[in-house]
Amino acid sequence: MLKKSMLIACFFVGIQTLHAQSLGSLVNTAKNAATQAVSSAKDNVQAALIGTQTVTVKQLVGTWTYQQPALVFESNNLLNQVGAAAFTEKAEKSAAGYLSKFGVKAGSLSITFNDNGHYAATLKGRTISGTYKLNGATLTLVAPQGVVTVPVNAKLQGNQLQLAVHADKLLPLLQTLIGSASQVTEQAATITSVLKQYKGAFLGLKLKK
Repeated sequence: MLKKSMLIACFFVGIQTLHAQSLGSLVNTAKNAATQAVSSAKDNVQAALIGTQTVTVKQLVGTWTYQQPALVFESNNLLNQVGAAAFTEKAEKSAAGYLSKFGVKAGSLSITFNDNGHYAATLKGRTISGTYKLNGATLTLVAPQGVVTVPVNAKLQGNQLQLAVHADKLLPLLQTLIGSASQVTEQAATITSVLKQYKGAFLGLKLKK
């Protein structure tokens, strides 16, 4: 009888231990999931903001290839104000249509930055060369003969480079990279009219090394 009682007691102790371990495992899993979710949310917010970190010549040197348009914001407050992903999707879609008018599609445009302050942008076999200067997170591009000078917000994330400007500066940015460009298109009008509502919204290019 005593032996049977001990066996029953051991059984229940085992059940309680297993329950405690299972509960502990669930708690740890929940904590890990929450941590990953917060980390992912932070990464998404950071990816949607303009650059604030200093970009160095050493980091910039190399060849970068265009991937897609970029719509980013000056602050979290503005990002929360804009809110809907539909807004970003619409603006980026319009930008993609606008850029494609000039042949700027994923993989078609490459920009090479040299360590001597010169850059060369190549699109469909045609190369435009100019000079650049870095000051913090601002990359100033100067087109050949100094025809166009454009301050651009530069942001580096791993092997990705984001170049962003206010909507009304998108045309000058393109002029420093592909030469002549016309702003008289439906896409350009859509982009400008939409983004004028948000003074802290920037539009530009995402490139990859």
